[in-house]
Amino acid sequence: MHDVSRFIITALTVDLRRRHERERLAFYRDRLGGYGVTDLPHLDTLWPEYRRGVSWSFCRAWFCTPPVNYGWDIMPTGLIRTETAYEDLKTKEAVANLL
Repeated sequence: MHDVSRFIITALTVDLRRRHERERLAFYRDRLGGYGVTDLPHLDTLWPEYRRGVSWSFCRAWFCTPPVNYGWDIMPTGLIRTETAYEDLKTKEAVANLL
């Protein structure tokens, strides 16, 4: 879910993500089934994992990745989208619920 969260959050504009993220998550789940996964997680299970995945996007994809990997034009956009998703999805609370 880390990669799925990061991709949805950084590939889509904030507005598109807000309107379509649940739909994109359902599409991802359906594609897993299309590739033969039989024990598919329920969307209610995927949603909290998606929300928690935003925290990994900060750590792995942005703070630990040198700007040369993505370029200075892309890095600020990714950070803004990730921070906005962190707030929108209440990621802090989603992570705290694990404790």
